[in-house]
Parts: sequence; C-alpha cells; structure tokens
Amino acid sequence: MARIKYSALVSDMRGKLNGSKMSKGRSVQTLTNKIKGSNPQSSYQSQVRSIFRKYTEKWRTLSDAQILAWNAAALESSKSNFAGAKYHTTGHKLFVTTNVNAIKNGGTEILAPVAVAIPVIVDIETLVLTVSGQVVSFVTTEALETGCKLLVKATPPVSNGKTNLKGLFRQVALLDYPLVAGVNVISSAYTARFGAFAAGKKIAIQAYTIAVGGSKQFKAEHDLVGKTA
Repeated sequence: MARIKYSALVSDMRGKLNGSKMSKGRSVQTLTNKIKGSNPQSSYQSQVRSIFRKYTEKWRTLSDAQILAWNAAALESSKSNFAGAKYHTTGHKLFVTTNVNAIKNGGTEILAPVAVAIPVIVDIETLVLTVSGQVVSFVTTEALETGCKLLVKATPPVSNGKTNLKGLFRQVALLDYPLVAGVNVISSAYTARFGAFAAGKKIAIQAYTIAVGGSKQFKAEHDLVGKTA
C-alpha cells in the first residue's frame, strides 16, 4: 500500500502500488519497479512468520491485567511514521514485536513488559576478506556484557561500483556471550549464507548488540566495507 502526504501538490509518496515502489532518500524521491525477492520462502523468513503467528494468537490468551500492562507500556514509547509525525504503537503490536525479536534472537518468551537496560554497544573495525581460505573476519572493540549477543549482518559479494547496499544485508551470525574485544572469524557462517566469493568484490558488514532477553538490538556505530583479495 502506498503512503501519500498531500500539500498543494503531492509532496511525499512512499510504499508499493500496482507493481511500483516509491521511496525517499536524503535528498531525492525515486519510483522503481517492485522486485520480488529471490527466495521469499527462506527458512529464516518462515521461522519469523511462524513466531509472528504464534504471538498474534497468544495475545488473545493474556489476562486483562497483562493486556492493560502492555497497553500502558505502548503509551510510554513513541515512533515516527513515514512523514516524521510521532505516534504511539498499540499494546498488541508491542507484545508481538517484543516476542518476535526475543525468540528469533535466542531469547525467551516475554509475557509482561519490562524496561530494557541499554548495554555497552559493541563496535566493529578492521574487516578482513581473503579469497585464499575464504576468510571473513573483523575486530570487536568492546566485550559483550553478560547475557547479551552480537548479531552480525552482511551483504553478498557485489561489484565495487555498487554504492547502495542498504537492502542487501542479511543475518549471517549470532555470537553469544562471552565475546571479548578482538578478532572474530565468521568465515563458515558467511560462506554458508552466500557461498564462496571471488577476488575484486565488495562486502559490507553490520553489527547489532542484542540486549539481555533479546527484545531490543542496538546498532554499532560503524559499518564495515571491504574488498575481497
């Protein structure tokens, strides 16, 4: 569904409509053909859909006190819509998204809203991409706090001329505590996700620190982009 913001003339339009996709960058709006993913039924996507269905249905089994608690928690947090306007989510959406995030990140079921303490956010640096031996490694600059995890996303190998990598990141590894500052090798996880890579390609990596319980994740300050050699 397309989302449209009207002024004297249309000033903002985003979303999907009749085979087209409308989006906005920092200084330009674009209209492109909508592209279907190469594998919309991947095992990961199926897993997330299954978790989503489970907790959508589980909402109906909560007690009145639990529902009131989730509704109250939803009113304490705000989000921004596509036009930049602030709004509050619903207790139902907060309950479902909290549990989807927790379960897919290796956490446990959360039936009552809890305040999530912001952990030390682990940053990354020094990406190494070596074709010989198919080595993919990076350095973490901080250690994980007890009970936290580090979610690592990466892009497939792309040409060096490609600049827009935003929609290409996919989860490749979930690193558990204890994780100390230092070199982390994710070669096997990367090649299992994307296959072998050749020289002269570009790969990017992102990292997210997942708080205790798994319901929230915090992005590292830096993304890493490197050239395979």
